[in-house]
Amino acid sequence: MQSNTKKIRGTPKYKQKMIKQLYQKRFYAFLTALLLILLLLQVVRGLYLNCSKLIALHVKHNKLEVINKSANVKNKELKTLLAKYNSPAGIEEMVRNTLKMVGPNEVLLVIKRPQNKE
Repeated sequence: MQSNTKKIRGTPKYKQKMIKQLYQKRFYAFLTALLLILLLLQVVRGLYLNCSKLIALHVKHNKLEVINKSANVKNKELKTLLAKYNSPAGIEEMVRNTLKMVGPNEVLLVIKRPQNKE
């Protein structure tokens, strides 16, 4: 039996079959390596995109925090003005200053300042 298998192994058809199997194994190994490289590239690309989005969102978040703080300060100022002008004395002060109105038995003095010509 052994001599029969040695004869089969030595034939050109057997050698061609073994070479074909070897090429198939190499081809599948090459495809596997190529797919793994593509997978690695996709992972690196995904990490890059996620990190860049994270940085951009962090910058936007910081800008929005600054805007929110300034809006809160402006809101507090407006609340104090509203509380001031909700009283009759506050309304009278606003009318006197903006519309230059006077009360009974009062005289309005408007002081004109000379304009500097440069």
